[in-house]
Amino acid sequence: MSQYNRKPASGYDETVRLPTTIVILLVVLAVLLIGGGLGLAYLSIIGQMTAHTQATTIAQTKTAAILATATAKTRADLTASAARAATAQSNTNATATAQGSIAATAIAAMTATAQVNANAMATATAIAANPDPYPPGGGMLALLDPLRDNSQGNNWDTTANCAFTGGAYHVSAPNVHVFVSCAAKSTNFSNFAYEVQMQIIKGDVGGIIFRADTTHNTHYLFNVTDTGNYELLLCSGNTCHDIIATASSIAIHNGLNQANLVAVVAIGNTITLYVNNQKIASATDSTYSHGAIGVAANAFATNGHPTEVVFSNAKAWMV
Repeated sequence: MSQYNRKPASGYDETVRLPTTIVILLVVLAVLLIGGGLGLAYLSIIGQMTAHTQATTIAQTKTAAILATATAKTRADLTASAARAATAQSNTNATATAQGSIAATAIAAMTATAQVNANAMATATAIAANPDPYPPGGGMLALLDPLRDNSQGNNWDTTANCAFTGGAYHVSAPNVHVFVSCAAKSTNFSNFAYEVQMQIIKGDVGGIIFRADTTHNTHYLFNVTDTGNYELLLCSGNTCHDIIATASSIAIHNGLNQANLVAVVAIGNTITLYVNNQKIASATDSTYSHGAIGVAANAFATNGHPTEVVFSNAKAWMV
């Protein structure tokens, strides 16, 4: 037997051995198969991850869009709500303002009405408390002035010789050459009764004027002296003449600082004089028919005393 054909020794593995090349190919193939499987798995994983990422991105995008839409809607709602609130507040403010204005107007009207009523009540009370005391009586109270100041609207003269001092009206005649008259320039009476409280505190004569024209310096003058005399004069400028000549009356309180209530009633051409509510004389004259009332002071030439007279509590009634 050839050495090449020798029978294998006992125990020898007769398994057929593959050629090395084939084994290498098989290994390579196995590697390729395994690598391909891993690649497919990798690709599958990558694909899944990509898909998941895309899905996540899309979801996030949609979520962002939804959030943006919701935010925009919320903002719009808030803006609309704020606008409605502002409008409501504006309407409320406007209503409140209108109501406040109406209320203020109503209060002002009520206050004005109350003031008118109060004034009317005060006037009625004053009229009731100050009836016309002079015949024929029945006159309507038209002037009630304490003569403390010029606040009653009668526009009394205020000059060096006609002044409110110490709560009364003072008239001064500094020399014998000119008598001084002081008018309530806002008054104008035709038929009336007029009285005023008078005190001669220095000098000689005090009195009242009536139916005065202050522009042309014309008036009637009723004089009362500290010695108990009286007279009624018709004056134009500084020139006067008697209507009732100087006479005396026991109704007059004589002396300085004595209070005398001096009054005149003028109805038509009839002029009646009173002192301390007593009639002392009467005359007729139609020279002046209406005009202002006032007061006066005069110094007698024979005595030459500077004169000062104090007046208070003027009253007038329209007859």
